Amino acid sequence: MNEDEAGGSAGSAADRNPLFEDGGPLADPLERRAIFAALDSFRQYRKTTHYNTTHRRRQNLYALPSTQWQMLAAPPISLLDTLSAVDDAIDCNADLADAIYEVGLASFGLSDDEETPSSTPTKQHNPGWNWHGKAKPNDISKAQSTIRQFYRDWTAQGFALEVQPLLNTILADLEMYLPIRPKPRPDVDTTATESHDHNRNHNSNSDDFSSPSLLLPGAGLGRILFELCLHGYSATGNEISYHQLLASNFILNCTRHADQFAIYPFAHSFTNVVSRDHQLKRFTVPDVHPATAMAERARAQSARAEHSARDEQSPTKSQTVIGERQQSLSQSQSQTDTEVPIPVGEMNMTAGDFVLSYSGPDTANTFDGVVSVFFIDTAPNLIRYIETVKNFLKQGGYWINIGPLLWHFDDRGPATSQSKSTSSISGRKGAGDATTSNDSDDDDDDDDDGEEIPTPSDGKDSKDYQDKGIAEPGSFELSVDEVLHLVSTLGFEMQRHEIITTSTTSTSTSTSSPAYGHSHGSGLGYMQDPESLLQNRYRCSHWVARKL
Repeated sequence: MNEDEAGGSAGSAADRNPLFEDGGPLADPLERRAIFAALDSFRQYRKTTHYNTTHRRRQNLYALPSTQWQMLAAPPISLLDTLSAVDDAIDCNADLADAIYEVGLASFGLSDDEETPSSTPTKQHNPGWNWHGKAKPNDISKAQSTIRQFYRDWTAQGFALEVQPLLNTILADLEMYLPIRPKPRPDVDTTATESHDHNRNHNSNSDDFSSPSLLLPGAGLGRILFELCLHGYSATGNEISYHQLLASNFILNCTRHADQFAIYPFAHSFTNVVSRDHQLKRFTVPDVHPATAMAERARAQSARAEHSARDEQSPTKSQTVIGERQQSLSQSQSQTDTEVPIPVGEMNMTAGDFVLSYSGPDTANTFDGVVSVFFIDTAPNLIRYIETVKNFLKQGGYWINIGPLLWHFDDRGPATSQSKSTSSISGRKGAGDATTSNDSDDDDDDDDDGEEIPTPSDGKDSKDYQDKGIAEPGSFELSVDEVLHLVSTLGFEMQRHEIITTSTTSTSTSTSSPAYGHSHGSGLGYMQDPESLLQNRYRCSHWVARKL
């Protein structure tokens, strides 16, 4: 940041807010542009979605001969009434978008007012700090997709159909390979202390348990991250998209109660609609209030711990409990939760490029496990992802992966400089919304504020080389068996692999089965309208690998 910028209209903001200072996320032009565009896209959600969804459809309807549009406007079709109902649904969605935007502004210490030269007559106007109008059509499309993604992660139906099957598989893997167990006490017979400790405080805490540390790259809206912490794991999410980061921060930390917002995730989709009731189906988010769920789980754990302590007062009864609980430790995680007062795990979220954030020596050998869900196909270069996992995973740690191979950089051009901010690259899948217009006064490229965007060098051998992570040039796409071979070649031992072919985890096809490649289950949806005539489903590759 040069002296003119420091002395501009944002200079006073820098004095108040360390985020604007050198080293803060807003000091870097790429990060600043990504943050501003994400915030502005949620601000513009209401206006642009109304315009692109209903306004243009009314214009197209009125362009028909009057007898025809009047026929369509009359019952029972009542197309104009449908558009009015869609407008109401968009307003409900926009209420959630506005809430995310307002919390985001406060988080970054920004003002809602648009800064203009006339509004700061005593300061040098610096357009580089003005976040209004920074969202481009692709940014607004991401905001629309993010609102729709709340259906998948934070509504009862979406979670049950699309996330719960994945979570069940993950929890089963964790129970097998990285279970949470009571720590043995050195002063008590270890055959009894796994579930019974006379010296244990009645309010069980994390010091009593071995809670594996997990990293979840591509954490998205944070539902799986939240669920793993609720089950006692210490989990850290990583996300590159500021749209996802703003939305996950809001839903995890800033909602007041369950079912606080009504959303209509399929309202602005007019194709493959069976009925308007399906198109305008209402859902509420969050189906589970994170803070309340954590508190209730903690109270239940405390009550179980107190009950266990009372049992210890009766030797005969306690011996019976010991035997029962030792047996339960070999059962499922859900059974363990009801028998042993496992505390809620610690939850964290980091922002940034996965490769740049976790490939350095400061993160080496720090996590017991990694859970990648619908993630590895966001890699232009999967080798970098694998090397990164190998770096931060402890020796003997486990990598749990579930997802398809919809390679996100399949259409990347030749290996030239990449001009987009890595923080603006979204690693999400699903039926995203159509590109929309915005109210920006700028009609030129994304970097219209005069900030020069650095580009990757020609290679690591260059003295000026700077690692750009996911923005590095070059890409490739692999098949499932090639992915398995590459993971095994780069220092991992495959423990299991299967193709999940149905919407539940009960039916799957192993790669060792003669039927491999010939089973056509319904698969798993991603932000999928279950009533749509078009059903996009993913058969997911599920594997567990151990770091050698």
